[in-house]
Amino acid sequence: MEQEKPIYSLYGYVVWFVISLFVVFAFSLNTAAGVFSGAIEHSLNLSASQTTIAMGAFIIGFALMQIPAGALLDRFNNKLIVSCAILIMASGAFLISRSSTIVTFSLANLVMGIGGSFAFVAAGKSVSKWFSFAAFPIMFGLTNTLSCLSTGFIHGLLIDQLATNSWQSVYLMLALAGVILCVITVIFFKEPRSQVSEKSSEKPPSLISSVMAVVRIPGLWLCALSAGLSFGALLAYVSFWYVKVQDFYKVEEPNIIFLATLTFIGIGVGAFFWGLVAKYVKPLTTLIHSTLILGTLFLLLGIYLPHFNINTLIFAEIIAFCIGFFLAGSQLFYTIAAEMVPKHLTGIALSVVNTVVFLVNTLLLSLPYVFRTETSTFYNTLWLFPFCIVLSIGLLVYMKSPKQLASN
Repeated sequence: MEQEKPIYSLYGYVVWFVISLFVVFAFSLNTAAGVFSGAIEHSLNLSASQTTIAMGAFIIGFALMQIPAGALLDRFNNKLIVSCAILIMASGAFLISRSSTIVTFSLANLVMGIGGSFAFVAAGKSVSKWFSFAAFPIMFGLTNTLSCLSTGFIHGLLIDQLATNSWQSVYLMLALAGVILCVITVIFFKEPRSQVSEKSSEKPPSLISSVMAVVRIPGLWLCALSAGLSFGALLAYVSFWYVKVQDFYKVEEPNIIFLATLTFIGIGVGAFFWGLVAKYVKPLTTLIHSTLILGTLFLLLGIYLPHFNINTLIFAEIIAFCIGFFLAGSQLFYTIAAEMVPKHLTGIALSVVNTVVFLVNTLLLSLPYVFRTETSTFYNTLWLFPFCIVLSIGLLVYMKSPKQLASN
């Protein structure tokens, strides 16, 4: 990333908070598959694999729109783009509340995913505009901290609502929440004045040339693949498969929800902590390498260590937190990607990484079912998750940080 004079303004924290709310909204709906799947499966008379595929339409829309979302955020007024994206997502939630077949349910998830695709990239873009690059991993990590901590709490609220309301009613409430969030964005979201004046005085490059300038960077695709194999695997595990793993070990439902929440808390705390540590450890690949190795060890324990019925399940709780905490180091791949390009192309670079992350996420939601045989269960195929992270660690050997590239 080009080193530009940072913008110091207290209002930057207001913008950060508003855009982080969008990330919370999008991330909560993206990871709510485990919460809604049972009720939707029963209501629409679907099999478990059909429900997974239908909900995967969210992530397909999410992934397909990533690069266009980054290009639009790089080129046009972010307030307009973000407001429209939130409305699209709210519209998708409303359409889901009116769905009665797998086709309409899938299409509504696709629409919601298209709107949600802007959230993560918009957050990274806003942080790069309002804060110095040294603060990027910290503030971006804080966004993920807020997102993950809130997601665990929101999932608990969704479960409570499902106990007294239909899943259609709950999605209708989520649509209303999206409309309120859109109003908040219109009122409080702003762009730095200096960058607004620069955009008005300079002729921006074409969308195609901007995208091509980014996708031609080989190191960016290596970074994206590594992020997908690690962070994408983590998201698929904690948002869907974690519930099935704990159920396999006969853990009671309240404890399952608590353990899943602990993993989200671990991701949130880890994202901020490793963002702070990143200021002192160079190159970043060294820090990512260490966190992924430790995260893989805890993931193996989480999947294959029997959950003995110990009073508070303290071992399972520690493991659940550590899985999220250490594997949260994979989010530093976004910092590496942002540093590879000029600031005006940050949106596209982050969107490339996010595209691969959520494609891998989508694949891993159903791939364990594909590997299952007549004599095995889903449990026998969950080696896919640590295997993907090990592959990510292997790719780090060939990855160089932007500063290393500059010194060669």
